[in-house]
Amino acid sequence: MLGSSGLQLLRGAGTTHANAKRMRIVFILLLVSTLISRADENAAGRWEGSVQIPGRELKLIVDLAAESGVGGWQGSITIPGLGLKGAPLDDIALKGSDIVFSMKTALADQRTGPAKFKARFVGDGKLAGDFVQAGNTAPFALEKTGPPQVEIPPGSTAIAKEIEGNGKAGTSFYGIRARSEPRARRSHRGVCHRGA
Repeated sequence: MLGSSGLQLLRGAGTTHANAKRMRIVFILLLVSTLISRADENAAGRWEGSVQIPGRELKLIVDLAAESGVGGWQGSITIPGLGLKGAPLDDIALKGSDIVFSMKTALADQRTGPAKFKARFVGDGKLAGDFVQAGNTAPFALEKTGPPQVEIPPGSTAIAKEIEGNGKAGTSFYGIRARSEPRARRSHRGVCHRGA
């Protein structure tokens, strides 16, 4: 038979067991959040390498940075062999050791959509995956070379209502009014010609 001190010991052991469970859960949550933030840290940077398209190797420079305050990502890509510099990356998503991003403005195909990159972290500072464009797939490999240098496209400047025009321009030269508004005229065959 257990006395009052034995019951207190059993209650204490139960409390210790419950605390141990809580501590394990807290430890697992901390470990998972550390791994997630580590993946974010691994993704941010300047990545250089190449994509192996049939008959040609194209150099790639990809810059990825976490957007401060938003929780998302921003990025740009340079492909010197195609004369592409600082094109914005879209749909950047990081899940575990996988990362995907696309190019909606450059290299997009009307039929198949934007060019896409699907990659996986394969080692410390290395990414490897597939480049998919217009139904074709080519392997690529990138290596982290430094901090990100994302080229953010300039925004459009708003035009004040006071200076907004109607699309017609003109000038006056020695009192003769000249217009630059194009006009169309029809020939006797029904063909439309542009004239001044």
